[in-house]
Amino acid sequence: MTRLTVERRIAAPPAAVFDWLTDVSNYVQTRTVIRARRTKDGEGALYGVGAIREVTAVGAWFRESITHYDRPNEFRYLIVKSVPAIEHRGGSVQLTPVENGTHVTWTTEYELPLRSGGALVATAIAPILERSFRSILAAADRSLTRR
Repeated sequence: MTRLTVERRIAAPPAAVFDWLTDVSNYVQTRTVIRARRTKDGEGALYGVGAIREVTAVGAWFRESITHYDRPNEFRYLIVKSVPAIEHRGGSVQLTPVENGTHVTWTTEYELPLRSGGALVATAIAPILERSFRSILAAADRSLTRR
């Protein structure tokens, strides 16, 4: 199994960061995400539990289901379908208030089945995923701290 964690401090309140990160349409502000949209509303909030998000990125497509929604502290998701196929163990985005902002911790765990290249490819794509997560967090930072 591959576990990936990316962290960043964003100079904005947790609620603003949470709202930006749960709204997957914001992800197109990066170079790696081509299209991103919500295809099903969640319970009690657009991106609440049960919401479905679809992301088309350079070289990949993901359908994610929101499995936990605790605004503004944390949301969790599970990739339920993807190309290439992955066996996702879950992802979480945790937001912690810090002086003058929010500390974000984004973690995901996954495996690639043999038909998608197995452990060797899973390890090889980890840096690409890490750059994508960092790019999304940087876009959130730019968007939320623009003066």
